[in-house]
Amino acid sequence: MGQKAHAIMIRPIGIDGRVESGPFRPIARPRVMERIAFAARHQLVFFVAPAGYGKTLALRAYLDELRLPHIRYEMRADDDTLLGFVRGLTDAFSAYVPAARKTLSLEYEDTLSASSPAAELAAWLHGHLRSFSGVLVIDELHYAASDPNITVFLTSLIERTKDDVKWFLGSRSTFNLPVASWIAYGYMESPLDENDLRFTIEEARAVARAARVHLGDAELREIFDRTEGWPTALTMALRTGSRLDDIGAKGVASREMLYRYLAEQVYGALNAQEREFLHLTASLPKIEIGVLLSAGYERAHALLERLRDRAGFMYFEGEQVYRCHGLFQAFLRRQLELEGEACMRATRLRAAQALEKFGNIPDALSVYVSVPCEANILRVLCEHGVRLIDLGHADVIQSAVDALEMDRRGNDPLASGFRGICEAYDGRLERAQALLSDAVAIPGAPELFAQFACRLAAVRFNQGQDITSLLQPVATDSSLDEGLRANAACFLACNYAARGDVAEAQAAFNKAFEYVRTAQQDEFAALLLHRLGTAAIALRVPFEQVCGLFAEARDIAAKKGASSVSAMAACGLATAFTLYNDDLPGTAWYAQQALSAVEKGGARLALYSALLLHMHVAMRSGDAEKLAGFSRQFTNAAYTDRARDSYANAARAALAAWSGRFEDALRISSSAQDRSFHGAERLLNIATCSIYAVGCGRNAQAVELAEEALIVADAGPFPYFYGEVTAFIARMLCGVTLALTGRSSRAARIARDPACASPGAASAQQFLNTLCGALRNPSLASELPGVLAKMRASDYGGLARTLEHIVATESRLNVSREVQLTQAESDVLHWLSDGLSPKEIACNTNRSVYTIQSHIQNAIRKLGCSGRTEALSVARKKGLLKFN
Repeated sequence: MGQKAHAIMIRPIGIDGRVESGPFRPIARPRVMERIAFAARHQLVFFVAPAGYGKTLALRAYLDELRLPHIRYEMRADDDTLLGFVRGLTDAFSAYVPAARKTLSLEYEDTLSASSPAAELAAWLHGHLRSFSGVLVIDELHYAASDPNITVFLTSLIERTKDDVKWFLGSRSTFNLPVASWIAYGYMESPLDENDLRFTIEEARAVARAARVHLGDAELREIFDRTEGWPTALTMALRTGSRLDDIGAKGVASREMLYRYLAEQVYGALNAQEREFLHLTASLPKIEIGVLLSAGYERAHALLERLRDRAGFMYFEGEQVYRCHGLFQAFLRRQLELEGEACMRATRLRAAQALEKFGNIPDALSVYVSVPCEANILRVLCEHGVRLIDLGHADVIQSAVDALEMDRRGNDPLASGFRGICEAYDGRLERAQALLSDAVAIPGAPELFAQFACRLAAVRFNQGQDITSLLQPVATDSSLDEGLRANAACFLACNYAARGDVAEAQAAFNKAFEYVRTAQQDEFAALLLHRLGTAAIALRVPFEQVCGLFAEARDIAAKKGASSVSAMAACGLATAFTLYNDDLPGTAWYAQQALSAVEKGGARLALYSALLLHMHVAMRSGDAEKLAGFSRQFTNAAYTDRARDSYANAARAALAAWSGRFEDALRISSSAQDRSFHGAERLLNIATCSIYAVGCGRNAQAVELAEEALIVADAGPFPYFYGEVTAFIARMLCGVTLALTGRSSRAARIARDPACASPGAASAQQFLNTLCGALRNPSLASELPGVLAKMRASDYGGLARTLEHIVATESRLNVSREVQLTQAESDVLHWLSDGLSPKEIACNTNRSVYTIQSHIQNAIRKLGCSGRTEALSVARKKGLLKFN
């Protein structure tokens, strides 16, 4: 590492005591660089020191020497919430993983209903960072101390990425980060602290020489001792030329004393225009030339450079952006407060207006909130509020709503609308619905009405409520933006189709489809295409057209980095393959595509849908390990207890049945709310419960459940090929229940149902037929394993595992019973299998035909068969016949 890698930058002091202009002079600190290089042998490097110790400068200097790509995020005081922190982080990452920032809003909204939103967000961002290998830097991390969720998020993200990413963190404290654990596990060395970063006496001498401050060794030693090597205090003291004769050590090391120096030596030397300019920069989140130009400073760049030369506390960041030293910015804000309330308000309003004019609406709104200025807050909310939420600034909207007066927050429809959206973000859907219902009554604001109506419709539709009366006015209002009307039409198409209004659903579908075909191919168009695909399934549009809609939505979303929409479109494709073709491999493929997209930008609904599909695949195929894993994820991701009670419990019941625990399987299934299942799935659930009841010996309950399922089956038909196959298999399971509970005639009639064109359905029917035969003749039970193997081969391994345990627990199916034939009986069967008649066998063996007939009957009896042909078949399967 070269000596220039870390240097204190200082300018000389002129004869008049002023800081000279011109380039900074570097003060090399190889000792600090060696310490950082030693710490950087590990995956995590942590700088922890108070303000003014040069953490940021040390980080920058070290990274300048690295050849690896690095991403830097300098946290701001306004980023002190989980959303603010992740938004700032994804903004910093945008050059490498642009899709993360685009999908943050949906992901954050949906993670709020999870047990650990911060951990869910970390998993999501990790999905985006998998292709990145380099250095991630977070500076000013102490601003995160107020929100423990940020600690959870960052800890989880570091844990997931520590093998591929080197982390550099800079903070004034460790707050709740697991530093001791990181050290214990070898992820990091002990943090670099103020003892590592403070000046040595040799470095103090170098600073004095660079500043051209002529001090004797004793005087320099006195300054060094009193500042205790604190770089900022020592450097400032040398810059001002003070001998510090009248200042105690504690005074020098205090912020108040630094403020006094700044006031006397820097601020006092500025004119009124320069002070006003600096007050404005201190009111901005970052110093951007474009914002300053919008504020009326036509020579903003030249003014910044002049102040940077004179004061030395301004730094050029690049891309028309400057940075003010944190201590100096805090000093400027204090000076502005001392100017009085009116001056402070006027300066902040000017800063907010400049930000708004420049187009930085989120920061403008934040500054309006800090004033506060209610009129401007309401105006910005009205003009930009919904869009800001879509861009991931829900926390800014929440703070803006909180800044309104109590009466307005409670009574203003606009405030109610944004409060409702914030409540929906937090997962409080009932409260969100009530507030949004008030908001759609906004007079004279049709665009806002439409926005709030669509938000309210999403909440209601996902809760199974009718949204016709809410969205019809939006879909038919020609004065509204066409995209808003198309969005409403998509929701209406799904709504109409769900309630069976085919003509109206088709009309709404056509209207939205026409808009998509002429609109710009962006994320919004992809979202509409996905919704159209959902409506197309409900309308039973042909398979190829449905897949075309979802595939187009996925392609557009992938190109635009809209991973959440891409994930939902992949879920749509998986659903289409299931419903139209009962194609498990196709379902599994697109379910995996959906889950991969979710990891990069998954909204909670996308994750919920992808996990449901994976659970379906694992239950069908009989993969216990995958089903258990997806079930755990789903339980954490599911929106409602009803969803957990139905699908998650169905998975848990299947796992119990696969291990032969039918009591647990029946108990778990009985606790599920059956109304959560629909159509063929409800039928299959009841039939499966009847099998569980048989397994634990509750025959009366089993028969009752089977009869209930048969009533549901007779009430069909069930749409789509999947519905037909599922209903057929459910009937076969009812037949199995009836057969095992002594109702063999009824079971035999069910087994003779017309065949269904599905390998899985055929194997279920064959199992029932074989079971009925085996209950009459236990020797035929040996055929059941072969039938179950066919069932597994037809992608119904889960059902095969359950039935396998049923067979094993049924005492009448003595599959393992050995048959002992005499040599004469075995020989007779062998000759029969060769095609000889009993008379021919008698002639060949010099025995009477009556003796041969006796041997044949004994063999038939021992094999448990009803005739000669059946006996030969069973003997072959048992290996009792030898073939020449």
